[in-house]
Amino acid sequence: MVSLCSRPTSMTDAARHHYQKLYSPEPIDNDAIHQLLRVVPCATLNDPNIQSHLMAAFTLEDICLGARRVPHLSSPESTPGSFTPKKVLATLRVSDAYLLDCSPNRLRRRTHDEITTGRNSISHLFRALDSGKALITLFLYRALLPGVPVLSDAGSYLGSVDLTPFYDRFAINDTPLASCSTQAFRLQRQLPDIQSAIADTNYPSFSPQQWKSFWRARILPLARTIWWRVLHHKISCHANLHRILPDRFSSECEICTTALDTQEHFLLDCPAKWRVWQSVIQDCVLLPVHRTMIFDAIFSLVLPRWSLRRSWLSPIQLLTGILVGIWRAHWLSVFSNVPFSPTNFLYTYSLLTFRKEESLLSPPPA
Repeated sequence: MVSLCSRPTSMTDAARHHYQKLYSPEPIDNDAIHQLLRVVPCATLNDPNIQSHLMAAFTLEDICLGARRVPHLSSPESTPGSFTPKKVLATLRVSDAYLLDCSPNRLRRRTHDEITTGRNSISHLFRALDSGKALITLFLYRALLPGVPVLSDAGSYLGSVDLTPFYDRFAINDTPLASCSTQAFRLQRQLPDIQSAIADTNYPSFSPQQWKSFWRARILPLARTIWWRVLHHKISCHANLHRILPDRFSSECEICTTALDTQEHFLLDCPAKWRVWQSVIQDCVLLPVHRTMIFDAIFSLVLPRWSLRRSWLSPIQLLTGILVGIWRAHWLSVFSNVPFSPTNFLYTYSLLTFRKEESLLSPPPA
């Protein structure tokens, strides 16, 4: 328990106890001495001049000079001043503040005139080092000692690392990495994914012209996203959901409840959805509709050559418009319990969706 001093006598006793403990001699730390001796080269300790300097007796003037560099403690609660480095100091290099002195073969501080970059920040650092508010790390302190090789050979401190095996591993077709283009590097990195996609039977295999037609088609972004998922078999039909979570989802269609809800059934074969395809296309094309024609257009990118005389839409825009309408109506029945009715779809989704696409995708006036 800590008790506060309220009387002058007890306050004087507390201060006397603090300063007696503060300035009392402590046992010598042998580990600290050994650590200091390890960083001092043996050649330096064998120098008679350095030995005499280290073993010289202290004088009263030396003690007074050292006392001036110690932060003042006016009371037991006072703390020494802290050093706050300036932000620009982090951008400077050691060579901006120190210089190699060849005669003793060690680093020395640059003079005020020799400092050309960050003069104020470096001067602030030197003052903090002189006052004891900042300390030099061991690896730099060793470079400040005389008789130690510094800066002339980086291997003296960090060692040499041969990076040739690392770079050779990234050689592309026996071409060094530094001589390869970024396109060749990307192709090499993507080669395993390309090979696995080619080996995957579920991955769509279309000609470059078909993919070009798919990406250049003037369709809504939502339609392209749904179609992309269809081509890669990523539609959330009940057959796929049942395969992932068999305890939560059944494999039957929730709309007709009579067939397996595969991807083809989800988009075409469900009786309610097939009625939508037939009604909308017959209304726009004035021709009978066959399942094979729609199936090849959606799953094989073999587009029909219809002549839409009653609309500005192209065949691909008509197909994706129906696709988006069925998609929205299906998930509206799932999340909002709105029954999927072909009649409601024909009088709402088809008219609104197609008229909206016509306004967005119709050709400009002549």
